[in-house]
Amino acid sequence: MGAVTINTAVTFASFLVVFTALALVTWPEVPWGWVMGITLAVNLVVPVVFYPFSKTLWLAFEMGWRPLEREELEAARRRVGDA
Repeated sequence: MGAVTINTAVTFASFLVVFTALALVTWPEVPWGWVMGITLAVNLVVPVVFYPFSKTLWLAFEMGWRPLEREELEAARRRVGDA
């Protein structure tokens, strides 16, 4: 759930940056059709490309908020030793 939240926030931010940049660069004759097409493409590509990074980022936050307990670490060591 958290990775999806990070991914959505990054997608919204990228939309805002691309939309604002395109509008400012082409002002006052903004080609709204092109702006819509480009921002639509950004909104389709960014979530797919960024998802692995958002998943990793969320797991890093989770490990910082709730580190592994001693029993979990010992169980992981036993499993690795058995392999």
